[in-house]
Amino acid sequence: MYQYHVAEVVRCIDGDTIQLVFDLGFHLRLNATCRLYGINCFEKRGPEREKGLAAQECLEELIEGKRLWCVSRKNPKKQQGKYGRWLVDLWVESDDSENGMNVNQELIRRGHATVYMADLK
Repeated sequence: MYQYHVAEVVRCIDGDTIQLVFDLGFHLRLNATCRLYGINCFEKRGPEREKGLAAQECLEELIEGKRLWCVSRKNPKKQQGKYGRWLVDLWVESDDSENGMNVNQELIRRGHATVYMADLK
């Protein structure tokens, strides 16, 4: 596991997938598509469309204009998860809390996601 401060949010693809740019230091930046580890949000297509769009909107609201950091998770079988996304726990820094807010857990708490551990298969 590695911890990174996120330099920039490029876009929220859906409620549990996000495109981020990481500042790696030494003038190196990495643009990566990341899947929020351990959660599954509703899909933006099909019968779940309304709930999927609400999950994406909630994620955008949680991270917009905030200083973020994330912890990468390594799949035991390969570096990246399904569809080539990096698995991450995403956090919003907070002045009033030592650890900040875990975005993954907040999406579950607000009813926009469920616990999902298939990332490790």
